[in-house]
Amino acid sequence: MSGNGAGDLDSILLKHAADKPNVTVLEGFRVTGLLWEKSTVVGIEGLTREGDRAQYGAKLVVGADGRHSTVRRLAGSPQLISVPTDYASYVGYYEGYKQEGKIHTELYKIGNKIAIVFPTGGNQHVIGVMFPLDDEYWTVRFLNSPNTAIDDLVNVSFQGTPLARRLANASLTGSIKGLRGYNNDWFQGMGKGWALVGDALSFKDPAVGQGMPDAMVSAAILTDVLTASVGPWDNNWGLLAELYQSQVEAKMMSRFQMACQFTKNKTFTPQQQAVNKLIATHPQATTAFLGVYNHAVEPEQFQELIVQLVEQLQAKT
Repeated sequence: MSGNGAGDLDSILLKHAADKPNVTVLEGFRVTGLLWEKSTVVGIEGLTREGDRAQYGAKLVVGADGRHSTVRRLAGSPQLISVPTDYASYVGYYEGYKQEGKIHTELYKIGNKIAIVFPTGGNQHVIGVMFPLDDEYWTVRFLNSPNTAIDDLVNVSFQGTPLARRLANASLTGSIKGLRGYNNDWFQGMGKGWALVGDALSFKDPAVGQGMPDAMVSAAILTDVLTASVGPWDNNWGLLAELYQSQVEAKMMSRFQMACQFTKNKTFTPQQQAVNKLIATHPQATTAFLGVYNHAVEPEQFQELIVQLVEQLQAKT
């Protein structure tokens, strides 16, 4: 996701990588193809910023190149899951958004509208709003004037919430970015000589705010799998791929499934409404729910807590 906060993180990560021994950074290089030896990827080819063609050999080519990954397409990674969204998503970076107490993530769902707020770098907050793709009124508003439409949607759909009050005193930096008609996708993460991390591996609905965390988690898992490998990688691609896939699924799949639920415009059942009320009114449940977003709490742990709280409430009645 683009924006000032993401840009700051990109610069920090790039500098960190460039400072490592035996690391060469080449900016502005566009990959146009993979180099193959039989069925194994052994490097990349592409164009420099100046338009010169160049090739580079590699023991492993990692595609960290986003939702429309070139490496994934060229490697032929199979798509394992694809769940289309019912929502349009628009996001902006704001200064002066003041939260009471500790900084935290905010999530709102009223009717068929969703909003999410989370802090980012430079004392800014990311504010995103989602509405159904078949909502013609807001579709036209956002296509014509997204910078003002986001304020109007919040004031209309989230009137009386802390979000509307806080947004009124905040200022947009840059411009509103939109995403329409996306799928929640999960791909095979590794093959002979190639691997995928971040959105190239698994893109999910922005409502769960897991793009950057999953990029770091998948990169860390890939590093651990490769480091723990016994013997040459060339002799173990199948095992490495199996280990990587199983570990990223164990760590990331539950939040991906959350996104697949969020991405559908379905009316809450009475049971879901009761659980949502419990989350909103019970401090322990609220903390655990928000903890899912920053990986302090796993979704399975959150579910167990909700079951315990419901049983406690039923025992008192």
